[in-house]
Amino acid sequence: MVYKFDPTYFNGTIFDLDDRTRMMEKGWMEFVRENKPIPVSYFPKSLTIERASASLPDLFHTSRGIIVVSERARAILDRLARGEVEFIPVTIRAASTTWLNPLLDALYSVRDFARMVMATLGARIPFYPVGLEARPRITLRLNLAKAYYFINILGRAQRLLWLETPTREYQARDDGTVPIGLLRDFEGWKLRWRAASEPLIWHDTPWIVGNKRYSHQAEIFIEDVLWQELDAKFPGQLNAQRVGKG
Repeated sequence: MVYKFDPTYFNGTIFDLDDRTRMMEKGWMEFVRENKPIPVSYFPKSLTIERASASLPDLFHTSRGIIVVSERARAILDRLARGEVEFIPVTIRAASTTWLNPLLDALYSVRDFARMVMATLGARIPFYPVGLEARPRITLRLNLAKAYYFINILGRAQRLLWLETPTREYQARDDGTVPIGLLRDFEGWKLRWRAASEPLIWHDTPWIVGNKRYSHQAEIFIEDVLWQELDAKFPGQLNAQRVGKG
């Protein structure tokens, strides 16, 4: 079985990143379009967390397609898919806070517990000031790992069965090349079986026939054995998007 490699969490879910720190250098998408690794110089050197309501995940998007993993997740990728992923170090820190933040954090924790009680008993317990809700919160439970890394997927294979898969044709480029991509219904995508020498996590290599270029370069595919290992270690942090179920 094959899955899309797609972390559940991203900026704006259980954490907010300072936009000034998370932006990639201009031009990075050109490397994605050409199915090439993004050079290290295009990645931010650090990320700042402005707000968080839970521990920082071990796998997450800073923006769509730009993925960060912790040293805990890297250990699994190194063990099962050595050489198939490039790791670019990034420093992650919480935004500066005042002495009130720990108190506010404790208050939010009590509030969350109260919500659980209210849901169970149907009671109303308005014991915290609503005005505090809008204040920035840097949780005491961030539980940052020792290290974090942006990743480039280095694995390449040509496994999509394009003639058996729903596709979409795009406007021809200036050089006459006609790009053809996948439709969004990933359950209808078809892939051939993996050869023993092929990677467990990869971008599919474009298939070129005449002036037609079949490619879905932004997608990351991951074999079941690796997906299951990551999911077992970090439950709920990967979307279970199995390819080719249809």
